[in-house]
Parts: sequence; C-alpha cells; structure tokens
Amino acid sequence: FTASSRVAFVDRVGTINNTDGRLLQVFGGNGGNGNTGPGGAGGTATVTLGFGLLGVNEGSTVTNVGNLARLQGGIGGTDGTGTITGNGGNAILTADSTLVTLTGGSTLASHGIFVLGGDGVVPGTGSLTVTGGILSANGGQVGIINDFVSVNGNLRATSVLVNLNNMTVTNPASFADHLINISSPILCNTPGQCSRAPGVLQATDVGVVLDPITVGGSVLALDQALFEATAPLINLIRSHLGASNLVTLANNASYLSSNAAIDFVSLNASSINTTGALVNMAGGTFNVAGNLVSLANGSTLTANTLAFLTGGSFNVGGALVALSGIGNTLTINANCGAACITFGVNVPILFQNGANLGNTAVTIPAAYNAFSGPTAGNTLPGLTKPLLIVDGPTAKAVKLGP
Repeated sequence: FTASSRVAFVDRVGTINNTDGRLLQVFGGNGGNGNTGPGGAGGTATVTLGFGLLGVNEGSTVTNVGNLARLQGGIGGTDGTGTITGNGGNAILTADSTLVTLTGGSTLASHGIFVLGGDGVVPGTGSLTVTGGILSANGGQVGIINDFVSVNGNLRATSVLVNLNNMTVTNPASFADHLINISSPILCNTPGQCSRAPGVLQATDVGVVLDPITVGGSVLALDQALFEATAPLINLIRSHLGASNLVTLANNASYLSSNAAIDFVSLNASSINTTGALVNMAGGTFNVAGNLVSLANGSTLTANTLAFLTGGSFNVGGALVALSGIGNTLTINANCGAACITFGVNVPILFQNGANLGNTAVTIPAAYNAFSGPTAGNTLPGLTKPLLIVDGPTAKAVKLGP
C-alpha cells in the first residue's frame, strides 16, 4: 500500500468517531500449507506514506476504538502435521513526515500503532522508519489506551519520537501502558543497524505537578533490542511526568548514548515522579557516556531508586545527578537498612536478595562523586538512601565514571 499525497493519510478538521476499528490495517497473507513438505512463507505487509498518518487540526476531535495503524506480517504455513514450518512475514511502515500531528487544541483518543512480524519457524520482523517523529502535539489532549508504539523489530526516526507543547488542559497526555515498546524476535545488538532516534519524549509547558503527563508502563521498553539515542531519552522544560519506570531492559537489550555531552534525562523547571526507577534492568547493557540525569532551575525527581538491576551491565560515564541552579530536589524512596555499601563519594548501593560483591562487578573510582554542580541550595538524599539497587544472585556489573 502506498499513499503519495503531501498531506496526512487522514487529515481532519472536525470530528471523527470511528467505532469500526483501525484507521489503517494491513496484513500479509499467511503462507500456504504443505501436505507432504514444509509450509510457505508468510507475506509481507508494507505501507509507504508520502506524508504522515493522521493530522488533527484546528480544535478537532478524533476518537478511534482500534489502533491508529496495525501492520502485521503473515504467519508461516504448516506442514502435514499442522506444525508451522514456513517463515513469518515482515511488516514495514515508512513515512516521509511525522506520523501523527495535533494542532490548535485538538483531541485524540485511540489505541496505538503496532508494526509486527508474523509467526514462523523464523519469525518475521517489524520495521518503522519515519522522516520526523511519531507524535507532535501543540496544545490539546492525547489519550492512548495501550502501548502508543509497539514494534517487534526496529524503529528509526530523525526527530524526537513524541514532542508535546503547550498542553495545559486537565489530563494533558496519558498513555495507559508503554510509550514506546521495541522488542525483537531476533537479537539486534549492532550499532547502526538497530533502532535509533534523537530521544523519546520532549515536552515544553505540559501538565502541572498534580496533573502530569502519565505513562502507565515505561517510557521506553526494550526486549532483545538495541536503541541508540542521539539526544536525551526525556527532555522536559516546565513540564511534568509520572511513570512506572523510564526505561526497562530485558533479554540482552541495550540502550546506548555515546556522546558525553548528552544526559540520559534532562529536567529544566520540571518534575518526574516514578514509582520504580529511571533504569530497570533484567539483563542487557545500559551505556550512557554523559550524566544520568540533570536537574536545573527548581526541578524535582522522585524515584524509588535511580537504577534497579536484577541482571545486566549498568554504565554511566558522567555524574548520576548533575545540578544547575538552586531549588532542585532529588527524593529516593527506598532505604538502605543495613545492606548498603557506599562507593566513591555519595554512591550508596543496596545489595539484596542474594546480590553481593561476589556476583556483582563494581567499578567506581574513589574520587567519583554521584553529584556534580553546586549542592548548596539543592535538596539531596543522604547515604541511607540507595542510589542504585542490585537484586538477586545473577551476575551483574556496575561502572561509574569515564
């Protein structure tokens, strides 16, 4: 399917109340079944958009009961015993502009965007490639029922994936599950060949402390996928966010930011309140050359801990928290009890449930300080609050500093 128009696939001034399902749905055909031999390969679902997917303009409202888009490769065919022996089909969505745009105080309520390969003896993969981002909203309100974007393959974009501006209404932007969910049926861990974008969430003048952007799951969930960031994962200016975790990594997933001038999270007169951690790792590699988080001009970060590791390798080249100006606050809700060990300067790490220095490789120079910038005039936790929690007997590694 190809749409070559220079306007969005659906461009709307007015109201859409779609009760029939998805705005865009493409399935690859299933592979043929073999009676005496293997089944055939599933078909590929391909959509190429000459512009974006959806434009909601001038105070319009779009209510959609299904996915904004769902592409799914065909299922591999079966052999004579009913066992799938054919390869799964791929799903490919390409757009030459940001997929979804809201202007003029418009409202969008919908399920998200799914690009999924089909099941098969070799599973199909999804591919989402955008010249631009996924969502750009200026004013108005957004509500997404499940994952906003789910791709079981690679996602590549040239702009920050979600860009929100001037959203001061009640409940300005809510995402019931993950904001971006990238999984891969086949491990992708080669830089330059996997997922890549200049950040996931950027917000300016969105929400208030008691009525923030809300993400029910993680801002970015990775499973067997590599995500290369060329800008902060989250960049908030006079904006407020609540989430369970900021990034979760499982099954050898990787988050890579190789520029020491780029923070993982940047807050300017903003706040984040997470019930979990900034980084929640069950495996894989988290590698950020810059600071983990920067707090400027009266920003507030509240978390149970900064990073929670049950597996994997956690590496930060800069400070855990970089401070600028005064009135910034870091609140850590977890407590050390008697199980913390302090490394470097101001780096208490809690070892629990079988984790210890025998199964956790810790590399932190004696002169390394968790905090950079002026501490006077800012509120920081003491050594009884763990900045990192290492959990369980599985082998893990923590490295702080260049």
